[in-house]
Amino acid sequence: MRAGGQPQARQPRMPFGGRFGDWHLRVDGEELTPLEIKSGKTMSASYFDNLKYWRELAGLPADQGYVVYGGEQSMQTSAGAIVSWRHIDRIPG
Repeated sequence: MRAGGQPQARQPRMPFGGRFGDWHLRVDGEELTPLEIKSGKTMSASYFDNLKYWRELAGLPADQGYVVYGGEQSMQTSAGAIVSWRHIDRIPG
């Protein structure tokens, strides 16, 4: 609650493919870069599910976009790039 008894606003969560997730869309001119944000510390192929779905809807290439997660390692996988929150500065733009 905020001062004065008003409820605090919550950030909405957006559904993708029947799931809920935290995501961001970076726009640089006409280029769109989807970012999927995950709090887990262990990499999982399922982290890319919403990103794959969104790329199909937007007509983006399979390699465009990133998953940022709570773990330590960053790497390129067959599903896309997974980036540690500690290496977020490696995301171009």
